[in-house]
Amino acid sequence: MLVAIQFYTLKFSCEYNNKPLTNITFATYDNQSVLSYNFLQNSVLNFNDLQIHRYKPNYILESGDFKCGTGFCSHGDLYSESPLTSPFKYSLAATGLEYRIGSGFYVQLSNKIKNQGSIFGYMVNGDEVAQKLKNIQIDGDKVIGDLKLKFLFYEEK
Repeated sequence: MLVAIQFYTLKFSCEYNNKPLTNITFATYDNQSVLSYNFLQNSVLNFNDLQIHRYKPNYILESGDFKCGTGFCSHGDLYSESPLTSPFKYSLAATGLEYRIGSGFYVQLSNKIKNQGSIFGYMVNGDEVAQKLKNIQIDGDKVIGDLKLKFLFYEEK
């Protein structure tokens, strides 16, 4: 069965303790990979290779948010999920970030080696699951409060 690839734009904002952020650094649970990501509050990011594989045409995530803090988890089964439970998937290979949307969504930080990285946010049907990183730094300070990333997907016309 052929699956149509649709292109979306990601609108992205981030705040920490109700303050906008401009820089965020993540370290994976094994401290083997560190990713720094710079962005502007409420910036609109357009990626030519933003591919969302849509297995369930009637399933649309309009918006969402999640919280994260200290802790860690691994995700050996991250790449083996069935398309039936992962109706959306897209990859931002240039930044090493991968977002996958299933019944909820989660975000993975990757060092571009399969099955290495960390999940820092995971929601299923709107319920937060405690799977978090060992070390998260924001503007040079370790996270002790709530980090919220809010994003909106909309189809390019």
